Amino acid sequence: MNKSDMEYYRQILLKEKDKVSNLIEEIEDDTVAEDGFKNSSIKDSTGELSGYDNHPADMGTEVFMREMDLKLKNGEAMRLYNINKALEKMDLGLYGKCEECSADIDSERLDIIPETLLCSSCSKEHKKEFETVEEDTFSKSEYFYSELVEGLESTNRYEGLDLDYDEL
Repeated sequence: MNKSDMEYYRQILLKEKDKVSNLIEEIEDDTVAEDGFKNSSIKDSTGELSGYDNHPADMGTEVFMREMDLKLKNGEAMRLYNINKALEKMDLGLYGKCEECSADIDSERLDIIPETLLCSSCSKEHKKEFETVEEDTFSKSEYFYSELVEGLESTNRYEGLDLDYDEL
């Protein structure tokens, strides 16, 4: 990669770094309370004096929105990490080289994802590995049903009642 290409990608990465940093700050700054504490409590984020007067669905919506903000923030934090790593690689003269196989990353890929650290083939391989791990994790029945659950089945039955639920 020549110097003009390197400078072109550096400028793109620096602009993206500013955008992502500002977005993370906006997500973190959900201050409603006058005392200035960030992310203090649902009570503060809703502006309500008490959570008791709200319908449970309203509180569920608020919890969902806070979780969504957290996931967005984590995703953008990972992107910021990759941008910083790409800038470091640029300073070392390694930008545009795949971290796995050391092959040159296509300029088309860098144009779309300038912070990428992997070439397209290594990225596809990582995606396959992740999908395999995900399938293995979620296909095993012991994660969803265990002997612990079997032992709890009688806790909802009344003492002295011998009801056979299969007969109902």
